[in-house]
Amino acid sequence: MKKGIITGVVFFIAILTACNNDVVLQKIKNFDNNEWAFTSPFKTNFALKDKARKYDIYFLISHSQDYPFQNIYLRITDDFSGKTHTDTVSIQLMNKNGYWKGEKKHGFFRYEVPLHKNFSFAENKDSFHIKIEQFTRQDTLKGVKNTGIVIKEIKK
Repeated sequence: MKKGIITGVVFFIAILTACNNDVVLQKIKNFDNNEWAFTSPFKTNFALKDKARKYDIYFLISHSQDYPFQNIYLRITDDFSGKTHTDTVSIQLMNKNGYWKGEKKHGFFRYEVPLHKNFSFAENKDSFHIKIEQFTRQDTLKGVKNTGIVIKEIKK
């Protein structure tokens, strides 16, 4: 009996310490009528207190079941490393069984997609910039409530 209690306490402590990343920044852009127009990119500037630490950076998207595609194409421009970098990515919003990824809440699926894991920001910059554009074949994507980024500090 004592062995089971001790095992349970150790397991509980392990769970508490395993998820040891703290959100240091979350920026969200809401879209009118749940439509993301090509002419309305997500843009933000931010500063970090401790650039010597490592971070995980996530793209956020909240969309309804009415979103017409299983994926979304994005053009992402940032200066996190000290130089401007642009990349085009395709993010799968559905799994291979046809179910939306992410957490469903109030009729929308909120999905956090890793952009950079264990990332070091340039230490010689005071502020950083990111721009995320929807880059699909339609000028306006229906069913997209909001997009944004989350930056989590990796704790040791």
